[in-house]
This record gives sequence, C-alpha cells and structure tokens, in this order.
Amino acid sequence: MLSWFTALSLMPVADATAVSLIGPVFVALLAMFFLKEHVGPVRWLGIALAIIGGLIVVRPGFNEVSSGVWLVLFSAIAVSNSKIVAKILTRTEGAATIVAYLTLLMTPITLIPALFVWQNPTLEQLGWMAVIGICGTTGHLLFVQAYKMADISLVEPAMFTRMVWAAIIGYVVFFEFPEFWTWIGAGVIVVGTTLLARREARSEPRVVSPVSSTVNPTVGD
Repeated sequence: MLSWFTALSLMPVADATAVSLIGPVFVALLAMFFLKEHVGPVRWLGIALAIIGGLIVVRPGFNEVSSGVWLVLFSAIAVSNSKIVAKILTRTEGAATIVAYLTLLMTPITLIPALFVWQNPTLEQLGWMAVIGICGTTGHLLFVQAYKMADISLVEPAMFTRMVWAAIIGYVVFFEFPEFWTWIGAGVIVVGTTLLARREARSEPRVVSPVSSTVNPTVGD
C-alpha cells in the first residue's frame, strides 16, 4: 500500500492502474507453486485479454520506465504474496477474522514511516479517509470470501473490471469523459473476464458452492 500510494504521486492514476494489471499474473504463478492450483489455457487467455485491454486504455506513456512504474510493480508483487497468504488462511479462518488481523497489523507498521511526514488532517480529510477505510474494508471482506469459495487464479482476473469502474466513476464524479481507446480497452477486459467466468463455470461447478472438501465452513465463522 505504501508503494502504491507513493506511485500515485509520481504518475497518472490510469497508467498506474494499467501497470497493476500484471498483478494477477504473479498471483497465478504463485498459486501454481504454493497452492498447487491448475491454471489452464482458458485462464491464461482471460488474463492475457485483460492485460491487452489495460494496455489499450493507457497506450501512451510506456516509452520510459519511471520510478512510479517500478513502485507499482513492487506493489503488485507484494499484494500477490499477501493474497496467497489470505487464500491459505481461508482454510481455517473466516473472512472477517483475516481482515481484522490485517487492519490491526497494518496500523502500527504504517505508523512508523508516517511519523516522519505527519500532518494533522482536517475534518474534511478525515471524512474522506473514513470513506477509504469503509470501501477498503468492504472490498477486502468480499475478495477474501471469494478466495474461500474458489481458486485464487480463477477469482483474480475478475479484478480487471476495475478499469471499467474507474472509467464510470471518473465520468460521474470528475466529469472526465473516457476517450475512444478507453472504451475499446474496457471492452476487451470485459470480453476476457466474461469468457473466463463462463468457461470455468461450466468446467468447474464446484466453484459455485462455498462448501468444499478442502474447506471447513464451520471454522472461523
């Protein structure tokens, strides 16, 4: 998170979001090695289409690899590792417990670097940070529960749809109308994730049910 927020101060949000799309590739690779998950050709196709869509959205700006890009890549690798740990913990812990531990551990760890640049926030800033906290916690609860119900390499490509939501929110909140290539890229992302979801739903019906032979649904609830 520290790397991600620092990167946002060094490069446009759209560029940072596009670079972060490489994250699910790291997750899929880690899932193969540590979780022994099978990543078939359909999943790779979905990941590839989503990455291509993201590059179409922000096609300019990739001529030079800036420090912001490296920070986003480091953030993607770190987040991928944390998601693998979260997937492992879902075998014995509930989603709320995992997110609670995450929040409790992050607070003292991030306090240390924050002390060097601390500024007292205004009431308005506190309000917006509260919104970030609510949205972030809700998002964590949802994707941890998703990891408990399905293979991590299947769930992760759905995160690519954040490019679509970013375009919609940017238009509604900031009056930024996405350009032609943004819609083309978003369309490719939707095609990739939809193809992946429909194919996996037919080939792996066990994903639909949260009850699995490898998960004890009574533990941690």
